[in-house]
Amino acid sequence: MRKSIFSLFLVFSVFTSCVKDDIKNHEKELLSFIFKRDNNSDYLQEDIVGEIDGSTIRVFLPQNTDLTRLVASFDFLGEGVYLNGVEQLSGLTENDFSQELYYEIEAENGSVVAYRLVVEYLQFTSFSFKKEENEGLIKDYELSFSEDTLHIKMKGTNKNLVASFETNATEVQVNNTTQISSITENDFSEPVTYSLIYENGFTQDYVIVVEWQRDIPQFYIDTEGGRPIISKDSYIPARLTIDGVEVYEDFEATTEIRGRGNSTWHRPKKPYRIKLNKKASILGLKEAKNWVLLANHYDETLMLNAVAMKIGRLLEVKYANHMIPVELTLNGEYLGNYMLTEQIEVDENRVNVKTDGQLLEMDTYFDEDWKFKSAAYNLPVQIKYPKLKKYDTADAEEEFNQIKFEFEEFENRVFSDSFPNSGYLDLFDQEALVDYLIVYLLTANIEINHPKSTFLFKEKGGKYTMGPIWDFDWAFSFDGDRKHFISPNAPLFWNNSDSIGTIFFLRLLTDPSTKQLLMEKWTDFKSMHLNELIVYIDEYAELIKNSQARDLEKWNVGSLDFGKDVVELKTWVSSRANFLDGYIAGL
Repeated sequence: MRKSIFSLFLVFSVFTSCVKDDIKNHEKELLSFIFKRDNNSDYLQEDIVGEIDGSTIRVFLPQNTDLTRLVASFDFLGEGVYLNGVEQLSGLTENDFSQELYYEIEAENGSVVAYRLVVEYLQFTSFSFKKEENEGLIKDYELSFSEDTLHIKMKGTNKNLVASFETNATEVQVNNTTQISSITENDFSEPVTYSLIYENGFTQDYVIVVEWQRDIPQFYIDTEGGRPIISKDSYIPARLTIDGVEVYEDFEATTEIRGRGNSTWHRPKKPYRIKLNKKASILGLKEAKNWVLLANHYDETLMLNAVAMKIGRLLEVKYANHMIPVELTLNGEYLGNYMLTEQIEVDENRVNVKTDGQLLEMDTYFDEDWKFKSAAYNLPVQIKYPKLKKYDTADAEEEFNQIKFEFEEFENRVFSDSFPNSGYLDLFDQEALVDYLIVYLLTANIEINHPKSTFLFKEKGGKYTMGPIWDFDWAFSFDGDRKHFISPNAPLFWNNSDSIGTIFFLRLLTDPSTKQLLMEKWTDFKSMHLNELIVYIDEYAELIKNSQARDLEKWNVGSLDFGKDVVELKTWVSSRANFLDGYIAGL
C-alpha cells in the first residue's frame, strides 16, 4: 500500500515538474519598459516610463527629443529580447527610435511574441485662437508647436483669450486649472504655460508668448485728380489702399468718399464716409459697401467712441458697432488717427430688419428728407429706412403715413394716463431699453436729452427696439471745448428740463418694472464686466500709443502725457460706476 502511494506521488511530481517546465519554456512577456535618465543623460531630464497595453508599448517623450540614440531598459519573461534580429540588453543597447520598431520576446522553446513600439510627443494636434470666440481679435490665429516655447505676434484689444485645441493628452492644465477647449479663458498679457498630462503621469509643458503688436492699419485714399473733399452731400471718386501691417489682410478697391457728421464736420480734423463700388470685408468686418472713418477730434484720448461701443457689446446691445483704430493719409497728406466703423444702415450685415422693417432716428437736427414731429411728445423722428425716395410719390406718402401712425400708436401708450398699464410693452422692447440706458448712463452721453443720434428699429410686426448706439462726442463729461472727465457725478437727465428727450425717457423710467430691471442689470454689469472694460481701455491705449503721438503732433489735441489721460479715463469710469449705484436707485 505504501509502495502504491509512493509511486503515485512520484508520478504526480514528475508530471507537475514537466508542466512547470513546459510553461516556463513558453514564457515570453514584456513586463516593463523605460527610458532611464541615467542611461540617456544627453537627451532626457527625467525617467520616461512606457505604457504596455496588450501588444503595444506607448512612450511619450519631450518635444524635440533626439530619438536616434536612446537606450531602453526593460524587464521580461523569456529567453531573450530582439530588435531586427539583434539581441537587446536592458540599459545597454542603443537604438534609433525615430522609426517604427517591434520588440520580439523569445521563449525557451523558440516561440516569439512581438510588441509594437509607439514613440510620440505629448502634444497639441491643433491649437488656435478663433475670432468668433474672442472679442477684440481681428482674425483667427492657428498655432503650430515645433518647440516647447512658441512666440506669436498678435493684434487685438482684448488679451484675455479662449483657446480651441485638440491633444493626445489625458488632461490640459494652466496653473493647475483644467482647460476646456473653446471655453477656458486665460490672460495672455504674460506668457501662459499649458501643461499636457497623460494618464501615466507624464507631463509636457508648452509656453505661449504673445507679442502684442502696436502697429495699426494704414489707410491711403487718393481722390480723382487729387480733388479736396469739401461736401457732406456729394461723393467724389477715389482709390482706397489699406496696409494691414501684417495683421489684417491688405485691401485695395475703387470707392467714393464724402464728408459726414454735423458739428464734427466743421472741425479741422474731419470725419468721412466711404462707399465702395461693391460690397467687401474690410479689416475682418462683415462685408458691406458703406463705411465710416471717425475723426474723434473732440476726444483727447482718441478712444471714447470705442469704449462706449465696448460697453454696448458687453451688454449685447443689438448691432453695436466695432471700432478699429487706423491712420489715414488723404491725397498724400497724413491726417492722423481715425476709427474705422460700420455705417448705421439696414443691411443683412448691419441692422438686419429685413425688407419690411424700419430704422428710425430721433434727432433735433431734423435734416432727413422724410421726417415728422410726433403728436404727443413732439419727438423729431427721421425715417432712415425704408428709403421712401425710391417709391412713387403716392406710395411713399402711404408708407410714410403708416410709419408715423405706428410710431404714434406706441407713443400714445407711453403718454397715456394709464401708463405703465397701457400695453406699451406689447410694442416696445423693455430689456433693450434698459441695456441702451446703461450705456448712456455709464458714458454720461447727454445727447439723449435733446435727443440726437438716438436710433430705434423694428421688424415688420415686431417691437420697437432701442439702438444701435451711436455718437459719444458729448459724453464722458465733455465741457464742449477740449476736455472730458469734468465730473463723474453729473446726472444723465437734466433736472427740470423741457428738453424733449429728457421728458420722454424719464417717462419710460416711471415704470417700476423698468426701474427694477435697470437696477438688476446694472448691478450685474458692474460686478461681471466693469473690470473687463478697464482692461479693454488699457489694451486699446497700448495699441494706439504710437499713433496718438503722431496725431498729437498733427492736430495738437490731447497731451504729451497720454498715459495720464488714460488713467484719468479709467478713474472717471470707475467713479462714474460708483455714482450710478445711488443715481439709478433714485430715478
